[in-house]
Amino acid sequence: MNTFKTGDKIKFVYGGVSYIGEIVSDRSGAYQVNVDGENPFLFDKYNLDEYRITKVNSSEQTGKKASAEGTFEQMGTKLGQLVDSKQMAYGDSFSKAFKLMQVFLEDYKNEDSTYTIPESLLKHILIQVRIIDKQNRIFSNPEADLMDESPYGDMGGYSLLGKREQEKNK
Repeated sequence: MNTFKTGDKIKFVYGGVSYIGEIVSDRSGAYQVNVDGENPFLFDKYNLDEYRITKVNSSEQTGKKASAEGTFEQMGTKLGQLVDSKQMAYGDSFSKAFKLMQVFLEDYKNEDSTYTIPESLLKHILIQVRIIDKQNRIFSNPEADLMDESPYGDMGGYSLLGKREQEKNK
């Protein structure tokens, strides 16, 4: 198992793109890596092989580099794997959200099965669909989020975005 420390420059592959970054934090169980002011990457110390992390010469510049692994076919395969893993972790949130939105939008349904939705409702619909998705994560796995995310934190963020939208319209 590779062991790294704060200050080490490392190369890794994420989403088919190679990066060079610096470890800025060595927490118990995870490394935090900064790459040119982007959001920091967090790596589980016990799952480094997935990202092919290697130590690099300290003179190499940090940043993003195009990778031969960035072909569309490979990116599509990785995206498909991500969708499959989320479907396994959370179930079919898409179908559940659709059914709920049909109920919520009953009052806007026309006789010809089309909908007439006021423009002022559009942003609320977007936020509510995201919240429904997070609720599905909780109902699918009440013990813990299988992707190690915080659906309650996400819902809080969406609620703040909704509150901001309402205040803009006052």
